[in-house]
Amino acid sequence: MNNTEQQQQPSQQTDTTNNAPLTPNESEVSRNDIPAQAKPAIFTEDKPLAKKRFVLPVKSNSEIQKRSAEKELSIVNFLGSGEVWSSLFILTHVLKIEVHQTRVTLKRMVNKKLLKEETLPDKTKIYGITNTGIALVKDQTNSKSFQIGKTPQSTVAHHLLTQKVRLLSESIKATDWLPGKAIYKDKNYHLINIADASYIFQGMSCVLEVELFVKSHKRMKKILENYISDLTDTQYGKPLLDRVYYFTPHPELIKQLLDQYVPARLRNRFVVIQLNTNVYPYRSPKPIVGSIESKDGSNE
Repeated sequence: MNNTEQQQQPSQQTDTTNNAPLTPNESEVSRNDIPAQAKPAIFTEDKPLAKKRFVLPVKSNSEIQKRSAEKELSIVNFLGSGEVWSSLFILTHVLKIEVHQTRVTLKRMVNKKLLKEETLPDKTKIYGITNTGIALVKDQTNSKSFQIGKTPQSTVAHHLLTQKVRLLSESIKATDWLPGKAIYKDKNYHLINIADASYIFQGMSCVLEVELFVKSHKRMKKILENYISDLTDTQYGKPLLDRVYYFTPHPELIKQLLDQYVPARLRNRFVVIQLNTNVYPYRSPKPIVGSIESKDGSNE
C-alpha cells in the first residue's frame, strides 16, 4: 500500500462516522413530531362554557335621569287620570318593570313629595298622588289628590281589580279611559248609571262593571233597565252606549240575570268575562341569548 492510499483510509473512516445516524436533538425536531398533550375538558366539550348572562348596557347619567323622569311621569299621569291611588303590584304594570325597580321609583317619588304612601289595616301599602304630583299631570281635568286615612278597606280589592282590567284593556287598544271616580265630575257623561269606568274600544262606546259580588235581583234589574235605555236612546243621533262589559268571578250567575232581564235582541251588547281576582306583579320577558330574530318577529 502506497502512501497515498494510507492517507485516504482515515478520511474514509471519518466519512463513515459522519454518515452514521445521529441522536436527534430538540432543535432539529419539528413541533409536529411532538405528541400532543391531552387538552382540558373545557376545550373539548361540545358546550364548554356556561350560558351567557344578559348584561344591561351602561347608560350615561343623563340617560338615567331621563328614564327616571319618564317613569315618574307615567305614574302621575296614571294616578292623575282619576285613579288617585294604587298598589305596588299594579304600578309595576304601569311602568312595565319588576317589583324592585318599581319600589325604588316609588320611594324616590315619596321623597320628592309627588306621592304619599299609606299602609292599610290588612298591611296593603298604597301610593296616592299629591298636589305636587298633580302639577306634573298632562291633563288635570280628572285629577284629585290622595288623602291619607280616607280609603275604606272594603273598597280596596274592587279599586285595584278595576285598575287591573284597565291595564289589560289598554294593552289591546282601549282608549279614553274614564275611571268611576272621575265620572261623577265629568259633564260629558250622560249615561244613567255611574259605571266603574267608561272607555272607547274598537270605535265603540263602552262601560265597565267589575262585579266581585252578585247584586240582588231587584237592584240588578234596575241597573240593567238603565243600560237598556242608554243602549236604545238615540236623542243625540246615535245610541249613547254600544257595549256593557261585566268582569266577574261569577260569570254564570251574571249571565243568568242577563237572560232574565235583558231582551234577546240586546243580549249580544252585554259581554261577560271571567275575572281572575289575583293581582300579580309584572315580569320582564327573559332574553334568549343566541337566538336570531326574523323579520316577522319570531325567534329562530
